[in-house]
Amino acid sequence: MPTSCSPRTKIAWKEYAELLKKYKHENFVKELEHVVESFDDRDIRYLELGFTEFKKWKKKILEEIRKI
Repeated sequence: MPTSCSPRTKIAWKEYAELLKKYKHENFVKELEHVVESFDDRDIRYLELGFTEFKKWKKKILEEIRKI
């Protein structure tokens, strides 16, 4: 089941992981984790999220990425 990435986006993490494995790009997981970790408070406007919602979103997405 896809996980919500933002109020308007869903990510099918299982399918994403399968594609990475299929095409031998498992190293992309660490890159994605780095990108999300580097998001800071200035990105709130871009993501159209409130401060608390942004922090919850970031935490949840990082948890999902680390499960891959």
